[in-house]
Amino acid sequence: MKKLVPLAEDFLKREWTDSEGQREKGAKFNEQLQFVIKIYITQSEDPLSTIETIATKGIPELLEADKNGYSASFPTLTRSSYPVYYRVLFTELLDAVKTIPPVRQTDLVDSWMDRLLCWNVSVRILHILVNLIKTFDSRGCLGTCIKVGF
Repeated sequence: MKKLVPLAEDFLKREWTDSEGQREKGAKFNEQLQFVIKIYITQSEDPLSTIETIATKGIPELLEADKNGYSASFPTLTRSSYPVYYRVLFTELLDAVKTIPPVRQTDLVDSWMDRLLCWNVSVRILHILVNLIKTFDSRGCLGTCIKVGF
């Protein structure tokens, strides 16, 4: 399992082209991309930091790129693949939040602080994702928020 994360990261950080040298696109590409992103996030040691990296590094690079551009860190992140990334980031954020254990009175203060830090990161990522809806003005992303149900 430890080999999956670097392999998935390598796939996300390279351009996917077809036999004619054109960028891959379409439903099949989106399905495969979703699978690789999900593996990259779920199998990483800290899913929240992985989600945060994509949300704070990859997506801003896409925003700075031209209309047909892509993220420098994640070349698979384009304007057409953005909804796929968004959907996976949102659903995996929800799954990561569900794994944060509740605080009990008997817990040590250090564990309280660790959990508070996890919640802080989660809320920051959620804030970024919600603000991205305004930037990209995508109904699909809004639908993701409603379907996932935060």
